[in-house]
Amino acid sequence: MDNNNNLDLNMIEIERKEFAIGDTFTYFGNSASLIGQDGVLFEALDLNQGYLHSVFYTAITPEEVYVMTRLRANMRIIESPEGYVLLLIKYGDTELVQEMFFDPTLYEDKRALQFLEDNNIMTIVCLDSLTNTIRGFRSANLPLKMIQRCKKSWRMAYSTPSFSEDYSSWCQLLQAQYTTIQLWNAGEDVGYLGESYDLKDI
Repeated sequence: MDNNNNLDLNMIEIERKEFAIGDTFTYFGNSASLIGQDGVLFEALDLNQGYLHSVFYTAITPEEVYVMTRLRANMRIIESPEGYVLLLIKYGDTELVQEMFFDPTLYEDKRALQFLEDNNIMTIVCLDSLTNTIRGFRSANLPLKMIQRCKKSWRMAYSTPSFSEDYSSWCQLLQAQYTTIQLWNAGEDVGYLGESYDLKDI
């Protein structure tokens, strides 16, 4: 657990593997499903190593890498009446916004809740998806209000047998009805990566 906003990383470690800029990112194995794709994946890491936000673009530019690894990363949340949550992240004053759908029940060991006691750090990895090459990364603690809101939702998920199916349907409905910018505009501000707070407030 930490207050951390490290923008000058030379290397990152993910589940006992070290990666540097320019390395092939092997965290996803040899999955061909991500090759040549544009998108993001938000995941909870094993070994209490926090969270991973992988951004993979086919034509990622140095400007995009700079935006994602250097500018302030603000976060918002959309919450349904049932308690489902969608996280959104926006970099500085740019129009680059990303949706961060997350189903905690995919992790039976409940690592999704590690931000409560073990690790509140999220690492962003920027990837060229044509070559699966790392172009940049940053590491910072998740914002307090985001954790406070998500812990209630994600705890509920583990006690709801139909959560995964219902959450997936809700996500598909949001994507069918709204653009990413519309979701951001409708979202509630929950802070920014690397903000300082008393860890006891989590």
